[in-house]
Amino acid sequence: AHEADAVMVDGGLVYEAGLRPYNLKPVVAEFYGSKDGASPVGTRVSVLTQLLWGEARTLSVLYLQRTNPQTHHYAVAVVKKGSNFQLNQLQGKKSCHTGLGWSAGWNIPMRILLPSDWSQEAVAKFFAGSCVPCADQSNFPQLCQLCAGKGMDKCACSHHEPYFGYSGAFKCLQDGVGDVSFVRHLTVFGFPPLENLANQADRDQYELLCRENTRMPVDAYKECHLARVPSHAVVARSVDGKEDLIWELLNQAQWSALSGGILKCTTEESAEDCIAAIAKGEADAMSLDGGFIYTAGKCGLVPVLAENYCKWRGGEGLGGTEIASWYLLQGYYVVAVVKKSDADLTWSSLRGKKSCHTAVGTSAGWNIPMGFIYNQTGSCKFDEFFSESCAPGSDPESSLCALCGGSFKPAHMCAPNSHEQYYGSSGALRQVASAHCLWLWHQTIESLVLSPFSAPHHLSAAFRRGQDWRTGTADSQGP
Repeated sequence: AHEADAVMVDGGLVYEAGLRPYNLKPVVAEFYGSKDGASPVGTRVSVLTQLLWGEARTLSVLYLQRTNPQTHHYAVAVVKKGSNFQLNQLQGKKSCHTGLGWSAGWNIPMRILLPSDWSQEAVAKFFAGSCVPCADQSNFPQLCQLCAGKGMDKCACSHHEPYFGYSGAFKCLQDGVGDVSFVRHLTVFGFPPLENLANQADRDQYELLCRENTRMPVDAYKECHLARVPSHAVVARSVDGKEDLIWELLNQAQWSALSGGILKCTTEESAEDCIAAIAKGEADAMSLDGGFIYTAGKCGLVPVLAENYCKWRGGEGLGGTEIASWYLLQGYYVVAVVKKSDADLTWSSLRGKKSCHTAVGTSAGWNIPMGFIYNQTGSCKFDEFFSESCAPGSDPESSLCALCGGSFKPAHMCAPNSHEQYYGSSGALRQVASAHCLWLWHQTIESLVLSPFSAPHHLSAAFRRGQDWRTGTADSQGP
């Protein structure tokens, strides 16, 4: 709308800001600490901006230490010392979050706790009560139950909600409202005035939940954190973005924090668009599903690296001791998952059923199963084979998109990207309740069975029990 020139956003929103129709790009990154391991206290380098209508009125940079600053921070789960639970025991507890869609306060912890479905609906069922500013209060009141705002300010996506943001989410824990607070490490151990626990005695009253289901002091965030995530960034328009005015010393931000600034990321709407961008010299490399290798090759692209997947192998050693190890698995298995209640459902009786697919063109979700169906029918009219489906990348008006959910914009319905909530293997799995059969790669199911963090989730538990689901075979017989 050109009413402002720039805004500082959480790292979790940088990707969304770069998508159409916003087309914003990061021009300044927030720096923390140094690569030499120095404490972040007193060493934080940040960008301070005051943005008024039409132009950036002031722009100042606070240089507290110039030695190899880092463009990442640590997402942590903070609890009060003495509370008797670990990370994999958070179901039924009360939670405090910085805001919906924030990296440290939502994206990271929810993907760890609920890897197969971290939607607002699933999170509302997981916790006994929460404060998630910016959440959909009308449909999921549990997510705003613990918020302290009054009237229209309750659960507001701003500081009108007292428990909004990093300090707000931590205050939610301090006030005894929540059992756990999902924030970044600087919230409790950072540069004043962000530091909430200035004294060691205050810090001793809190602990961090580690991914190994242990606890450590809040000072040990480098050893005990949920993830290392990109820092905040200032984003501006891609065209006429006035980046020189925003920061004259930088032309671009370090998007990929883990690459040390070597990699710059760009976004496209689909795998085909990424392939085209490389063919036109607008990008250099991409990671893509094996189903698109042929298409990429026809456009002049060549594979240079392949993924290897680790598989857990257990056994018994000398003296009856249990031993286990990881070994590399080249490639993966494509599986068809059906409900055990559909005992008579086989490959030969799929016609007229409802199906879920990862995306059109992917190996596991489309090419392999549709190849089997074509061998049976001799027809590529798959929209006539199934009664309803969700196959992201299909014509949104066709029955192949009837089960898709899209997102908050109609244009995202059945999109071949993460805008479609049922896109990919995890997305197809989330839609399993509405379908008779879904196709995905085996590691999606293994992650549900093996991941200790998915243990409380009802879908994960169903797969671990093995009572409700079965995998189909490539012939016409039952499993």
